[in-house]
Amino acid sequence: MERLRGVLKRVPRFPRRCPRSKTKPFRDPRLSGLVHSLVKGKNFLLFFIFSMLVQGPMTNTLENFDRAADSVVCGAELAMNQTQQLVP
Repeated sequence: MERLRGVLKRVPRFPRRCPRSKTKPFRDPRLSGLVHSLVKGKNFLLFFIFSMLVQGPMTNTLENFDRAADSVVCGAELAMNQTQQLVP
């Protein structure tokens, strides 16, 4: 335990917060609107591409759920019909 305490004492401690810079970043108001519109366009393209990629598998999943539901309904109807045939 004493050896561990000695090792921990030698570990350098870092400040919890980074020191703040004294200089302000250069911001041109004309470029700000352009960059904002480019970011919005990029986000729209990413959303569009993602939605196109997800559309196929989601359509397939919905089709599989429909077929599974039809199968359950068919099994229930079959059981009901067979029960009616057994009970006069």
